[in-house]
Amino acid sequence: MAKPQIKKIAPFDADKAHDVSIAWTGSRAHANRILIHDNETGRKVYDHTTSTYALKAPIPAGTLANGRQYVIQAQVFHGENIPSPLSDKVLFYTFETPEFYFENVA
Repeated sequence: MAKPQIKKIAPFDADKAHDVSIAWTGSRAHANRILIHDNETGRKVYDHTTSTYALKAPIPAGTLANGRQYVIQAQVFHGENIPSPLSDKVLFYTFETPEFYFENVA
């Protein structure tokens, strides 16, 4: 059976919501699940299933912490709620968005 693939995840600010894109070549998926683990501790920090035909999964703002490395896997549900195998693990990072200020600009 086909495994879903997680498309490349660029570092993002965990204080803002982020969508993860998933690639899938099997029959039409009607839901997807993502599992996220802290890469340092191995602790599961997020496990969420979304009922949608879209191949993307949301990570709500504030779910993760900035300055960390995480490992994510995805799974899709198709047909009569048949789960796919979990995708390969993908490492990604979260960083705080820098803020820039200008002073004494005339």
